[in-house]
Amino acid sequence: MKLEQVSGSRIVIETLIEQGVTDVFGYPGGQVLNIYDELYKASDRINHFLAAHEQGAAHAADGYSRATGKVGVVIATSGPGATNLVTGIATAMLDSIPMVAITGNVPTSLIGKDSFQEINITGVTLPITKHNYFVSDVNELADTIREAFMIAKSGRPGPVLIDIPKDVQVALCDFEAKGVVPFAEQKKAEDCEIDKAVELINKAKRPYIYIGGGAAGAGMTADIIALAEKIDGYIGCTFMGLSAIPNSYERFLGMQGMHGKYASSMANKEADLIIGVGVRFSDRATGNTAKYSKNAKIIQLDTDLSEINKNVKVDIGIIGDIVSSFKRILERVDNKSNPEWNEKVTALKAEGEAISEKAERIAGDRLSPKKAFDIINAVKDENTVIATDVGQHQMWTAQYVDFAKTRRFASSGGLGTMGYGLGAAIGAQIGSGDRTVLITGDGSFGMNLNELATAVTYNTPVVTVIMNNGVLGMVRQWQTLFFGKRYSNTSLGRKTDFVKLADAFGLPGERVTTVEEFEAAFKRAMSHNGPYLIDAIIDMDEFVLPMLPPGGSIDDMITSVEEEQMKRFVIAALVENKYGVLTRVSGLFMRRGFNIDSLTVGETDDPAFSRITVTLSGDDYLREQLINQLKKLHNVKNVELLDDNQSVERELMLVKVKNSPENRSEVMAASEIYRAKIIDYNPKTLCVEVTGEPSKINAFIDVVKPLGIIELCRTGVVALERNRSITE
Repeated sequence: MKLEQVSGSRIVIETLIEQGVTDVFGYPGGQVLNIYDELYKASDRINHFLAAHEQGAAHAADGYSRATGKVGVVIATSGPGATNLVTGIATAMLDSIPMVAITGNVPTSLIGKDSFQEINITGVTLPITKHNYFVSDVNELADTIREAFMIAKSGRPGPVLIDIPKDVQVALCDFEAKGVVPFAEQKKAEDCEIDKAVELINKAKRPYIYIGGGAAGAGMTADIIALAEKIDGYIGCTFMGLSAIPNSYERFLGMQGMHGKYASSMANKEADLIIGVGVRFSDRATGNTAKYSKNAKIIQLDTDLSEINKNVKVDIGIIGDIVSSFKRILERVDNKSNPEWNEKVTALKAEGEAISEKAERIAGDRLSPKKAFDIINAVKDENTVIATDVGQHQMWTAQYVDFAKTRRFASSGGLGTMGYGLGAAIGAQIGSGDRTVLITGDGSFGMNLNELATAVTYNTPVVTVIMNNGVLGMVRQWQTLFFGKRYSNTSLGRKTDFVKLADAFGLPGERVTTVEEFEAAFKRAMSHNGPYLIDAIIDMDEFVLPMLPPGGSIDDMITSVEEEQMKRFVIAALVENKYGVLTRVSGLFMRRGFNIDSLTVGETDDPAFSRITVTLSGDDYLREQLINQLKKLHNVKNVELLDDNQSVERELMLVKVKNSPENRSEVMAASEIYRAKIIDYNPKTLCVEVTGEPSKINAFIDVVKPLGIIELCRTGVVALERNRSITE
């Protein structure tokens, strides 16, 4: 197709279509009006998806690329429109995601004159793009776009930016359509390097194939599995390598590294040969590089010369097309059997499962991340795309989600971009056509939740699961373990109601607090035709484990956090009887991240004041923090810690148990011992009132529990000083 004297704006759209682009994301503005006018005219051949913010559009193009393997495209205007793309471009750069960003700019005659919404976006993005262009001649525009696509998808993929001034968009020239540009030819690895790698593999007794984003993006699943079978080895992956190998494959051990699976990280440590395929050996994966796999030989296959020996010294670095290099190795290695390695890895798997089981026993019946992901795995199908934001929920996703197919995972690995998830989930869903589940946290979600408007507008079936713990969980975890529990600005204390927020945006939402509620809600969400939001309340002290400490190695892996000696405290506060005081006091516990056992309110001898009694379990630091924070509140006149020897504590409990001749006699006997009262009697149940210290209440529960407790309620502790009054 040849067109005579067409505008630069039309050339942009025609060239995108020529390169196989069917979907673009963006936000219009003054310096791209001409491009958007041509988009309108070509709307039968190319789709445009309007985001709520340019950053969301960039993340959508990124997620689209991860789910499809195609080059994602995003369009924005000059100035703030262009700078709003920066985080999205940087995210794609660090994860090697092919993207083309097209920005408009002021006319060339105004460049450098501080014109309205002028910005040197090529200068801004130079460090975070694979390449970028400022197009000053319309005759070079089409070939510039073609070259941008070739660079974005060839070798080690990445983002490319094209900045097009307004006058270039309106200038005229001839245009002739060409075919889709091919991949740039890649270097072929030297035979001698392949032969050296084969020799090391044939000698190895404990081989470990370590795959990253390069292998995942190249579609090497079948070849990697074939090599593992042939050399009797095992496979681990980086965060970016997830979904490249099905979790059900018995030789796949999962992610290794800072928050990796126990068996995968330990197998990496115990291996005598590590075959790295498309990996960077980043600090999050290796821990202390001085101690990383000191007893292992390392082979590294990568298309990017700069990655060889960058972070870890390797024995053999194979540069070139990793797919062809890997196939040549696969063809030449011997069939092997490593029974001792199999026994060792089997034992490591068992140790990892025992660690996980211990953690779940501690969690009990509460809605833990592991239980939530068990439900997600059971309900989703193999085509479901999983997207995440960044934080604890991201690592739980990496540890627990079962992937069956490649390109089913979208998450910011290298840059760690909070707020990435929703835009990426929308882009991934549009690209794949499959239902997408976004796993996020209340911290990350707050950064780009405006993209709910986009999800609703296009009715994209994206299920958003907010793991809501009221804190910035990953930072809080570090503060707990390494900063003496000094929780500086990690307790969010926000009053955002995500269910009401969902309703305001126009999608259904619900809040869940139990395993049963989550299962029912997730099933409803996955069958809903359109976006859906679930606000899942989890404990703020859930940890991501295993974990490598900062500066540590796999030898220093933390697999459990032993509970400190917990003490029980009773604190009394004298407060004014004024509107909102109780709300402010109780709100303190949510804002500051305190887990209290009970809170009771009662009158005092002064009608102007009430008494609040708080019981909690914790260490001395937690106690002091709570007392100090209470003292800061307006309308709180006095705060005292009640000593066991100087106070009287009581609690009231009502408990209902099954009635039978045998039970009745035992309940009556227990009631006499504990001075309890049977206050309601009917053929089916007995209701007993027990008053006393908490230890007495707990002991009575232990006695009647075998009889069948139907339900119970406890008031919480009330307490008074023995010799004086808090009002004095």
